[in-house]
Amino acid sequence: MKLVMFDVDGTLTDTFSAEDNGFVTAVRDVLGVDGINTDWTSYPHATLSSMLDEISRAKLGRAPFAEETRAVQARFVALLQAAVRRDAGAIRAIPGAASFVRLLLDAGYAVAIASGDWELSARFKLTVAAIPVDGLPAVFADSARTRTEIMQTSLQLADRHYGGGGFERVVYVGDGTWDIQATRVLGWPFAGIGSGARGAALRSMGARHVFPDYTRPDDLIAAIESPGPPIA
Repeated sequence: MKLVMFDVDGTLTDTFSAEDNGFVTAVRDVLGVDGINTDWTSYPHATLSSMLDEISRAKLGRAPFAEETRAVQARFVALLQAAVRRDAGAIRAIPGAASFVRLLLDAGYAVAIASGDWELSARFKLTVAAIPVDGLPAVFADSARTRTEIMQTSLQLADRHYGGGGFERVVYVGDGTWDIQATRVLGWPFAGIGSGARGAALRSMGARHVFPDYTRPDDLIAAIESPGPPIA
């Protein structure tokens, strides 16, 4: 059996119109800090748990308390909910994402989630976008700070979920340069989702298969099945 593992933000869901400002506002409201660095590529690990930790240490000189983390998560989701009430399209599926997940499952692939988002906010986005992942193995930034740890934990969970026999191939589908960096560390094949500058950034890092969305499912399946190195 082959495993296809998905990121969430920018990969299955389009949340960019609500995402960055919501996270920054939630951190500012709970921690009472301003001047937050929003160049997410400059952070050591592109996960919300790691970024919150870095912001708290830079602004307050300490790691966030557990109750602060929970409060940031709750405030973040409240802001996402408000964004959706103002504009139903603030959170939506990447075109073709839902049907592609169903296609993979119907075709006998194992499917799992490994996201740098927190579970509370990621589950909200997936529900609003109607991505059919309920019951599938899923690991979020609550469980680990680094993306590679999240992906490895998701692999372990998926192995148990699908019978414990291991997988003949594991492909990660993501949209960020940090996703490529993680797959390079793990030695996994990568398929990119991104258009314009985002797609160009993935290609510049060596991604051989980059698609704007999931509206060419046969090409995506071919990329998942493609032999060769994880990154060209």
